[in-house]
Amino acid sequence: FPQIKVDPIQMEQVIQNLLSNAIKFMDKEKGIIELACEHENNAYIISIEDNGPGNDKKHHENIFKIFTSGKCNNLSSP
Repeated sequence: FPQIKVDPIQMEQVIQNLLSNAIKFMDKEKGIIELACEHENNAYIISIEDNGPGNDKKHHENIFKIFTSGKCNNLSSP
């Protein structure tokens, strides 16, 4: 994994957004969300996993681009 330095507040926001989306889009009666953090070789590996519907593979390339979501190509478009 490449090493990056992050602003702790922005990293907290990313984690909050991922957890919020996992809750918001949960389609199961018993939703499961797992948050893990491992420390290896002076690095932290953070993962968030849930049993929700996931994202269609055709949206994977754009999923982390600003102003996009898995439901439409661009939120700023009419």
